[in-house]
Amino acid sequence: MRGVTPDLVLLLIALVSITALAVGVLAYLCARKRAIGFFFVCVTAAWLGAGWLLGHPSDFGPHQTPEWRQVADALLTFAPLAFVPAVFTAASVTGKVPTSRIPVLSVAGSLLALPCMFALGWASSCFIVFACP
Repeated sequence: MRGVTPDLVLLLIALVSITALAVGVLAYLCARKRAIGFFFVCVTAAWLGAGWLLGHPSDFGPHQTPEWRQVADALLTFAPLAFVPAVFTAASVTGKVPTSRIPVLSVAGSLLALPCMFALGWASSCFIVFACP
């Protein structure tokens, strides 16, 4: 596996585990009241906050991409990591699937979201930030 470093593997494990944990906790809290709308509002708010934090540049030099492009790139890149696990766990929030399945569904959704995240990240870096790899 050329190009795969231990740091990349640790980053992917962290992305999957943090996303699965956050969506799982939100799903469990909203499943008690069967509040599917509130669940998706919370996931969207978390996605917007994380996208702004990850896309907000720490130093803005004269030759860098404008801030709004970096934020839009981060939002599009990380959208699958927020919404794919949320869609997987939505059945548990509505009560159609037992809440004991939330951890399995959120981890499965996070793992399935990784290829989508890479594809959207590549596309958004090319067409929004104009930095094709």
